[in-house]
Amino acid sequence: MTKKEDANKVKKLLGLNGDDAEPQGYYNVTDALIALMHFCDYHKDDFNWEFEGHLKAAQEEYEAEQ
Repeated sequence: MTKKEDANKVKKLLGLNGDDAEPQGYYNVTDALIALMHFCDYHKDDFNWEFEGHLKAAQEEYEAEQ
């Protein structure tokens, strides 16, 4: 998947359209990240998901791709 395809997938999936965001979408990336933090907090006991660990892994993978 290209960077453009990945970006378009995320925009479509999350509804990242700024002022034109659908009510069920997110206004911007910050809102989506906050929602992911809430998701990880809510499910951390069920799935052992800790947001900071996922964020670090994502940053490392992103840097490796650059």
